[in-house]
Amino acid sequence: MTVSCKDGLCVDVGCGPGQSTELFCPHFRKVVGTDISETQIGIARAACTAKNVSFEVSNAESLPFDDGTVALVSTVNALHWFRWDAFFAEVRRVLVDGGVFCPSLFRLRAVAEPGLEDCLEEFRYQEFKGYLTAQHDFWTYGYENTDVPFSDVRKKDFVVNEMTTLSAVLACVRTWSFVIRMEEKEPERARQVLERLETRIRSKLGKPGEDDPEVQVAYRASYILCRK
Repeated sequence: MTVSCKDGLCVDVGCGPGQSTELFCPHFRKVVGTDISETQIGIARAACTAKNVSFEVSNAESLPFDDGTVALVSTVNALHWFRWDAFFAEVRRVLVDGGVFCPSLFRLRAVAEPGLEDCLEEFRYQEFKGYLTAQHDFWTYGYENTDVPFSDVRKKDFVVNEMTTLSAVLACVRTWSFVIRMEEKEPERARQVLERLETRIRSKLGKPGEDDPEVQVAYRASYILCRK
């Protein structure tokens, strides 16, 4: 069965500040991002420029859409935080027949520079061991062990290398949930840990005269495509 996208509704669940939501704009008549956080929805609304996108405060297990009205349900970097039985039931309820469900992960996995290949993994497991939860295993293993109760299931996992800046790497690291929790509970320790990470990367890059040196990084992407 072919599902029309141009005339359809796309829902991005757990959209956060909305960066992923707007990517669907050219392909659907209407796109709605949902998130349980009023703060994140406020940020998304303020930043949005697309006319066919809107944002709603909603938890993933109770979506504000009628039965059989959604062509695509997407969730980016969020599935591991949901209650799966309830969420999957909601996905099935709101999707049209043949509609698509696509959970995906896109995460910074490594600094792809000599001597720094393992620094982010060491950083996570040595400095933040007490803040890691079972949900963080998805950042290591992706969706290879994830079963979804839908049909025509396809999975893919791949790595993308690209150039960015040191400041962008550090900004990304500061969005990680375990870093945020340490900053809330132990702000001074978190500051010192992040400072050590920056110092380590700078020392290996060997670019002492550059305030914000370029650095090669590796992103790992994982997704599942399946149908109702």
